[in-house]
Amino acid sequence: MANRDEIIAKIRALRAKAEDAAATEAEAMSAAEFAARLLTKHDIKPDELAEVAKSEGTVSGFRQGKVLHPVADYTANAIAAFTETRAYNQNGEIRYIGLEEDVLMAVYLTEMLVGAAKRGWVAYAEENIHRAVPFNQMNHLRLSYFMGFTRRVCTRLYELKEQRDTARHTTQGSGNSNALVVVKSDIIKRKMEEMGLTIGKARNQKQYLDPGMVTAGYAHGDKVNLGRPFGGNQSMGELA
Repeated sequence: MANRDEIIAKIRALRAKAEDAAATEAEAMSAAEFAARLLTKHDIKPDELAEVAKSEGTVSGFRQGKVLHPVADYTANAIAAFTETRAYNQNGEIRYIGLEEDVLMAVYLTEMLVGAAKRGWVAYAEENIHRAVPFNQMNHLRLSYFMGFTRRVCTRLYELKEQRDTARHTTQGSGNSNALVVVKSDIIKRKMEEMGLTIGKARNQKQYLDPGMVTAGYAHGDKVNLGRPFGGNQSMGELA
């Protein structure tokens, strides 16, 4: 039987695969799902993943490079709202506060969406953008694509949250569900007080973006799979 360090290393490798721009959508989703299953099966805590991965700049199990990816940055609040966590940026790294299972879901969504956006951009650029485009212009086009992707994904996450919240109020046992929401909120509040943490308002997206690239990214964001990673065919919108 593999020891805990080997399991953690396996999870890190799977998450890297899920973010790899060279992986297909099916390969990335499969890797992310397997990593999530290992996390649950072996009760791996986010802090354990962070401890192993410090040398590569990762926090709470979220694999990240030196610069925070714009998709991770601008989807964080929508992901937090949907997963009933709180998100904040610490030294260029996105962290989530909440119940462990909710935090793991938030981290999973962040990883999956960053990977999907990268793969979508590579595929689109190879087919539609001339390789002679100057470096700075290419970066601008890439950012515009990512921001379009982010806008659509955030809208979908808020819509799924609203659908779930509505279902809570219209089904039997909604009192228990509402009580759980209050408990989660209290846990997050206490944790933030313990950390001395105050989360400010979200920033506005003021940068000029290329309309065509925004449209292309938005279209990709409309198609990306937001299905639940923990087995079965239950959609994210069906989570209570």
